[in-house]
Amino acid sequence: MLVTRERSRLLGIASVVVLGLVVGGCAPAKAQPTPIMVFVTEAPAPSLTAAPSPTATPTATPTAAPTSAAESPSASATPAAPSLGAAVPSTSCTGNANNQSFWAQAAAAMRWNVYCPVLPDGWGVSATGGTFDYSGGGSLKILYSGPSGATLEIDEGAYCTTDADSCSPHSAVLGTAIFGDQQGSLDAIAGGGFAVYVSPGTAEAYALIGTGMSQDSLVAYAAAMARVARS
Repeated sequence: MLVTRERSRLLGIASVVVLGLVVGGCAPAKAQPTPIMVFVTEAPAPSLTAAPSPTATPTATPTAAPTSAAESPSASATPAAPSLGAAVPSTSCTGNANNQSFWAQAAAAMRWNVYCPVLPDGWGVSATGGTFDYSGGGSLKILYSGPSGATLEIDEGAYCTTDADSCSPHSAVLGTAIFGDQQGSLDAIAGGGFAVYVSPGTAEAYALIGTGMSQDSLVAYAAAMARVARS
């Protein structure tokens, strides 16, 4: 009798354990909230390349005129700047249709003015791409690659709000420069390169940081930053 009772008690405990495992396994996992962001990436879609997807229906898209060997682009080429202070359609922004859509969406989403680059031939959005985030006042970051390894980083909005010194790292202040229709500080950055900062440390800040180019080129690119019209 003692053996039988002990065996029944052990079977009862095992049943509870098994039941607990089954019930626990059926509990749905809680979904984790994700930030609201738009990504511009090399691949997969949205693609930064002009080539259409193999399964997509071909559509006509505007392309830049080919550059001859005698007119090969350089990082020091001066861009054609839009009229100072005039808002431009996103189709004026350097890049393909996907990149221009990125600028249009960002301009429509943010309460502050969004500026895009208007660059000469040879420039395009890098494989790193860009993002914008609606939260915390909104912020935007995107990278461009140019001739001979030149790069441009564009930061806008509340991307850094600690303080002006922390949000505008530099090795020397060189003077002032125009960023679109705003005046900013022209700085040299450690390791080589130049930057133009506007209102660093605030929720409506702007930065254009360039490497692999002359100071004059960076100043010209900053002046050609165009305010994107809200659709």
